[in-house]
Amino acid sequence: MKNIIIADTKLFQFSIINTNHVVTRLPFDMHRIYGSENRKILAKAMQARDNQIVFPKQTHGAAVGVVRSTNESFPETDALITKEPGIAIAVETADCVPILLFDPVKRVAAAIHAGWRSTSKQIVVKTIQQMEEVFGVVPSDIRAGIGPSVSQKVYEVGRDVYDKFTNVDKKYADFFKPKPHGKYMLDLWQCNAFQMKECGVPNKQIEISELCTVSSPELFYSARREGINTGRLAAVIMV
Repeated sequence: MKNIIIADTKLFQFSIINTNHVVTRLPFDMHRIYGSENRKILAKAMQARDNQIVFPKQTHGAAVGVVRSTNESFPETDALITKEPGIAIAVETADCVPILLFDPVKRVAAAIHAGWRSTSKQIVVKTIQQMEEVFGVVPSDIRAGIGPSVSQKVYEVGRDVYDKFTNVDKKYADFFKPKPHGKYMLDLWQCNAFQMKECGVPNKQIEISELCTVSSPELFYSARREGINTGRLAAVIMV
C-alpha cells in the first residue's frame, strides 16, 4: 500500500504488514470526540466499507472484540479483530502502544491498544488466542507491527507497575531498568514483542517502529508531554 497523504501529513507504514494499514501523525487528530471528521476523512482514504473505521471505546483493559459489521460498537474494549474485507479497524493512542497484527494466510487482522495496564493483562496474548479460536489463525503466520509510542528512555514508572508485571511472570523484570528511589524505566515495546514470541510469532515477523511519541513533538501527540486532552494518533488496518 502506498503512503496516504492527508493534510500534508505522511502516515507511518510497517514494511512487514502486507495489507492496507496506516499509523497517523501530527496534525491529524483522531480523538474520538474532537477528531470525528478526521476519522471520516481517513476512512474514505482507506476505502473502508461505508467510509467507516471501527474504533473500540478503550478502557485500558484486555477485552477483545470481533468485528463483523461497521454498525457494531465495542464498549470497554482495547483490541479488535476482523476477517471482513473492507472493514477498517483501529485504536487511538497518545503514548500507549498501538499494535497491528495480520495473518496473510487466513486473512485476519487485529488492532490493539496496549498501555501498561493492558500489557500487564496480556492483551496481545488474548488477542492472538481469539484469532486462533475464532478464525483458526496459526501464530507463526502472524505479521506484527509495534507503532510509535512512549520509549523506555523516557517512560518512568513506580514499584506498583513493576509488581503488576512480575506478579504475572518474573520474566517481565527483564523489561524494567531500575532507577534510584524505587523507580524503573519500562520497555513496553519489548514487553509486547516478548508476549507475541511466547505465543509463537517469529521474531523476524515483528517490526518495532522505535519511534517515541514523547520525544518527537514535531511528529506525534503525547499525553505525557501535553496532557490527557491532547490529540490522538490512530493505528488502522483493513483486510
